[in-house]
Order: sequence, then C-alpha cells, then structure tokens
Amino acid sequence: MSTFISDILMVAAVVGGPILLAVLYVYGMRATRQKDRQPHSRDITDRATKDLYEKSDAERERREKAAENSKNVIDVIERKTGTSA
Repeated sequence: MSTFISDILMVAAVVGGPILLAVLYVYGMRATRQKDRQPHSRDITDRATKDLYEKSDAERERREKAAENSKNVIDVIERKTGTSA
C-alpha cells in the first residue's frame, strides 16, 4: 500500500511541478503586461529605483571618504584596489 501511495505522490510531483511552474510563469507575464499598460506604475518603479541607486552611491562615496584617512590595513587595501564596499 505504501508503494502505491509513494508512486502516486511521485507522479503528482512529476506532473504537478511543471504545471505549477507554467501557471506561475503565465501569472508573472500577465502582471508585467498590466504594469506596462499603466505608465503611472512604471514611473513609480523607475523613480524608486533611481532613488535607491542615488542613496547607494551616496553611501558608497561616504564610506570611501571615511576610508581615505583611515590607517586600517583593510581600508588601505580597499583604497589601493578601488574595491571599498
């Protein structure tokens, strides 16, 4: 009996997995298309992305300036290689 149940679960996983993946893929495509039809929501996303990048760049520049005068070995290495985080 347990072999029968495990076989049924295996078939459900093999068949159901791709079906679930296809449903989620179609849902994602429809959501993206609806977002593209509404320029207002696209503009909001673009503005939020630009704001996030500006904040990230400002934080990176602040860290680089703080590391310029630091005598820590890691800061010296990051300064020389241009990889300050």
